[in-house]
Amino acid sequence: MSFNFSTLDLTEVNQESGRRTLTAGDHACRISDVKIADTRSGGKMMIIEMTGDGGQKVNDRINIVNNSKEAVEIGRARLKHLLEMAGHPNPNKPSDVNSIKGLSVGVHVVDGADWADQEGMIRKGGGEPRRSYFKASASATATATASAKDDDGFGDGIPF
Repeated sequence: MSFNFSTLDLTEVNQESGRRTLTAGDHACRISDVKIADTRSGGKMMIIEMTGDGGQKVNDRINIVNNSKEAVEIGRARLKHLLEMAGHPNPNKPSDVNSIKGLSVGVHVVDGADWADQEGMIRKGGGEPRRSYFKASASATATATASAKDDDGFGDGIPF
């Protein structure tokens, strides 16, 4: 197969705008989408898409129905914390999943694990939210960086 660069036409190709996930650090985001999805174990989870100022995104997954009572307790505590930090009008009884869309929240992001694609090439892991949400304001971002981290820097309360 021969190729001639002079005939290459990229008119219909969308340009890639760099990294599509948020970089590690604290970000003020808008909740751009929320979905309820099935888990592999037969439960339900919320997939919450958060978009930063530059258009990069990060998704968080929160268990809301699970065979494990502990997983449900953790998931519901995380959801309530998210709703409170995002200023939801009724974090105790949000009633409609769409009521979360459009809210602003601060999120602490860490780099996800690297992964191998189908050809075996190692790809850089995307951003993953850590369990520490905060109110999305300029002063909160600086404060959250110091207060959301613990000994290991993840803010998850686990010292390893």
